[in-house]
Amino acid sequence: MKKLIAIISALVLLCAPISAAAVAVSVAPALGVGGDRLTVAVRIDGNTVITAAALEIEYDSEKMRYLSYEKGEKLDAELCTVSETGKGKIRFSFTDGESNYIGDGVLVYLSFAVNPDVTGTVKIAPTVTDGALFDLNYIELEYTVSASDVYILPSSLKDALEIKGGLIYLNRSFGAIELSQRLGKELALKQSYGYVGSGCKISYKGVSFFTVYMGDVNGDANVNTADYLAVRAHLCGAATLSAHFKAAADLSGDGTFSTADLLYLRELLSAA
Repeated sequence: MKKLIAIISALVLLCAPISAAAVAVSVAPALGVGGDRLTVAVRIDGNTVITAAALEIEYDSEKMRYLSYEKGEKLDAELCTVSETGKGKIRFSFTDGESNYIGDGVLVYLSFAVNPDVTGTVKIAPTVTDGALFDLNYIELEYTVSASDVYILPSSLKDALEIKGGLIYLNRSFGAIELSQRLGKELALKQSYGYVGSGCKISYKGVSFFTVYMGDVNGDANVNTADYLAVRAHLCGAATLSAHFKAAADLSGDGTFSTADLLYLRELLSAA
């Protein structure tokens, strides 16, 4: 009897469906102000193989309206649709009988317009509320909806700054108050300046950055003779510039700090 029970138990284990590791679907949020056009990414991670999907996505229709979609780099299915199914609701679906999609990446990009009457900075964070993913045999897969901590800069800021290597590169001088308003309550300026030049420490989304304003190597948000003298003193060994001021002095853009940058700065001052 014990042997029979053991055999039956083994057969049950062999015949039981194997639960695949759940994949994760997330929507990267974006930050913007009234009138901005923002694009968010619906991505998949932990993906072994999918051949079809149907996902319900909801968003705050009081603050934004849906505009359009674009297939992500993970998707080239011809039968792909995104349609509005109700107020603040979108249905994204695709199927492909010829291709299977393996690996992580963006399935679709969704574009929204922030309503012009929205005041202050708003977080655009659509969420996946329902749906299904299918493997190559059209068997439904388990999946989870995960939160994304990757924020996309709004179009109103893309012409103003660039974040890379722990530094925020300002393409034009921002007042501290204006920058704070644009980035919202998540931003905390560590200096109480009435301006933002090179060397301001900013805490944004829990990460600290130093600002860089090209040519401003003393942090006063101006490019003048004082900066020229500071750069020359550094090259002569009479003074030392910190990392973010060195970045501001690299006017040649070659990643090094040399007399060529001093010449660029002199030309910049001569043209002013």
